[in-house]
Amino acid sequence: MATIHRYPFLKQARVEASQFLAVFRNGRPVQSGRGLAVWFSPHGATSLVEIPADERDHELQISATTRDFQTVSVQGTATWRAASPMTLADPSTSPSISPAAPGAAILSSRSRG
Repeated sequence: MATIHRYPFLKQARVEASQFLAVFRNGRPVQSGRGLAVWFSPHGATSLVEIPADERDHELQISATTRDFQTVSVQGTATWRAASPMTLADPSTSPSISPAAPGAAILSSRSRG
């Protein structure tokens, strides 16, 4: 998860090497990459989008009841990785980092309006 540090007139966002950070100003990509540390103005139209760049494993379990009332369960692991993180980084639809959070990042969901 990204860490945001506050300074008098600027803020700094840092992500770990396993995260991809894209910086958008006025809807246009300005900087992007893995493990970035960027400076930005909290008063401008800056969007920060963080996307996991490593493989993620998620455990899943599905249970259902059959027609003759027997319970059937399936367990598994779903593994995924973003092949091209920049294609997922559209700031109007991606969860983005709230630069207003002091010392830590808060994810907020934006929807296209």
